[in-house]
Amino acid sequence: MIDKNQQALLELLKASLFGIEPSFPEEVDWGAVLKEAQDQTVAALVASAVPPQEAAKWQIPVAKNKMQFLQILDEQTKLFQLFNDAGIPMAIIKGSAAAMYYPAPLNRTMGDIDFVVPLECV
Repeated sequence: MIDKNQQALLELLKASLFGIEPSFPEEVDWGAVLKEAQDQTVAALVASAVPPQEAAKWQIPVAKNKMQFLQILDEQTKLFQLFNDAGIPMAIIKGSAAAMYYPAPLNRTMGDIDFVVPLECV
């Protein structure tokens, strides 16, 4: 059985991903919901659905997530250019490639860059 805080996080996900109005349980510990959202790397994704009276607490984690996304995207661009200059074909997978399917791509949490190259180039 899930607790009230987990239910609130699921409601945030539902609202953020599908545009469905959230129905939060009573007496939610929003600090615990924020921690769980950060642990599950979805804080930036769900922040837009957080009740207005709680939204300020989510601003710094969301800003950090966006900053990290942009830093990784910059490094990914450099990696792509390096491979391109060396004549090695490659493709970016997961990460930013998956982010395009998010309602707001900057809200996709990324921690690394995943790519593939043809076996004969290894």
